[in-house]
Amino acid sequence: MRSRLHRRGSGGHVALGWWADRALILPATANLLGTVAHGLAPTLLTTTVLGADCPVTFAPAMNPVMWQRPAVQRNVALLREDGHDVVDPIPGTAYEVASRAIVPSIVVPPAEVLLERLGAVAEVPA
Repeated sequence: MRSRLHRRGSGGHVALGWWADRALILPATANLLGTVAHGLAPTLLTTTVLGADCPVTFAPAMNPVMWQRPAVQRNVALLREDGHDVVDPIPGTAYEVASRAIVPSIVVPPAEVLLERLGAVAEVPA
């Protein structure tokens, strides 16, 4: 018996999203959020997410100024309207490559919070 991953004529880039019970996108950058929110698939990751037939959870991590931008918030709203789960980030610090310093950032909540959220998402019927 062949799995859904090996459907005749299916592209592997799309089939990747068929075998998972749920997907976690971590870190979800502003670019990734916008790309998926607008249905674009220029990369393997975005193609997999758009082809997934399971719940998808995005865990944003980015500069706090970027997170507050109206365009980013519109993209988050679009993702939620499309049925995706977006975990609200929390204030924290992160290493910034450009400045080579630890700077204020928004980060993913602690693992316990994220795992609890993923469990709740997994219980939602498809």
